[in-house]
Amino acid sequence: MRAEHTDKKGLAYFFGATEGPEVLIKQFELALKRKVADRIRRGFIKTYKPIMDDFPYRVFHSMRDYHRWCKTKLPKWLGYGKAR
Repeated sequence: MRAEHTDKKGLAYFFGATEGPEVLIKQFELALKRKVADRIRRGFIKTYKPIMDDFPYRVFHSMRDYHRWCKTKLPKWLGYGKAR
């Protein structure tokens, strides 16, 4: 790592080497300086899940209805299908 710049928001910009143990240690040190609320906010990434996120909740009369809905409505890549 050759140079580092930190802006007003506490974001660090590295110039030169972008990987290696010294960069990783510096990133951890910078993360520990942030407030807990900022660390929590940065620690989660909101990913839109089609169909699942379109309504705040759904009600099913039975688990069978829920499983049928998952099988017919949700894309397989979401991982709500039956295990093989």
